Amino acid sequence: EDVTDVIWEVREGQAIRGVGVDAEGAAIPDVMVRANMKTDPNDPRGQTTNSWSGASEADGSFELAGLLPGTYQLSARAELPSEQTPLEVELAPGADRNDVRIELPANGTVRGRVIDERGVGQPNVQVVAGLLGRWPESQTRTDDQGNFVLEHVRTGEVQVKATSDGW
Repeated sequence: EDVTDVIWEVREGQAIRGVGVDAEGAAIPDVMVRANMKTDPNDPRGQTTNSWSGASEADGSFELAGLLPGTYQLSARAELPSEQTPLEVELAPGADRNDVRIELPANGTVRGRVIDERGVGQPNVQVVAGLLGRWPESQTRTDDQGNFVLEHVRTGEVQVKATSDGW
């Protein structure tokens, strides 16, 4: 039968607020920030919360809401390559954090042309780029003359590969 007159007592969630910026300190819009609470491996039933922010505003501001007090690892995801060491943030009981700054890594643009052994530009070839020894982070296809532009490629020693039909 129906259960009535049940009261659930909950506490108000806390928030972590901040801004996402690029390597030069300029605000990055549309950044998604994830908060993962660090847990005690010896307490498998301990309370935990995790959260994703909505897309950051034009000024890079974001908010992660509904969190419990604790230590969180924050990471950001954007159109730009965003792999970085997670930022550790402490959320004290009863106090929101409003001062978090997440810096995404520097990036650049790679322009080029894919040609065959005769020097003829190759259309519709997939081109990928990423830091040497890492999974490619940026991809595109060549135009009718074999030209390509890869944007938001992380700075450093980069490997660029061109493939046609997976080869």
